[in-house]
Amino acid sequence: MKKNNWFVNLGGGRKSAVVIFSLLFCLVFATYNLYAQTYVEHNIATMIKEVESNKLKAERKYLNSYVKVRGKVSKFDKDFYDKEYVSIIAPNDSSWLPKEIRCYTKNKQQLDKLFTYDKGDLITIKGKITEVDDTFTLTYTLIIDSIE
Repeated sequence: MKKNNWFVNLGGGRKSAVVIFSLLFCLVFATYNLYAQTYVEHNIATMIKEVESNKLKAERKYLNSYVKVRGKVSKFDKDFYDKEYVSIIAPNDSSWLPKEIRCYTKNKQQLDKLFTYDKGDLITIKGKITEVDDTFTLTYTLIIDSIE
C-alpha cells in the first residue's frame, strides 16, 4: 500500500517554492500584526465626560481598546494589591477631586521611566483600557505599553 506523503514530498519545483513562500509570508504577517498595535489618540477630559454621562456607553467605546492619552501626572501610588501605578488627569483639570486614568506598568523598565516624571508633569502614555469605572475618583484603568 502506497502512502501519500505530500507534506514530506511536495513534488519539488516551483509549486513547492510557492507553497513554502506563502506559508512563511502568512506567518510573518500574522506575527507582525500581533505586535504592531494601533493606538487611537483620545482627550482625557472627553473620556471623563463620557463615563460620567453614560458609563455603559463609555465602556462599550473604550473597554479593551488601545489608546494614546496625554495628561498631567496627579499621583504615584500602590493599589490594594501593592501594584504600582501612576494616575494622570486632563492637563487643565484643577478640581478638588479629579477623575483620573490609573496607569499600571508591565515591567521594571516602565516603572523606572515613570520615576523620571514628577507630579504635575505632562506625560503621554499608550496602552490598553482594561476597566471603565464611575466610582468616586477612578474612571479608567490602563495597562501601559509605552511612555513617551
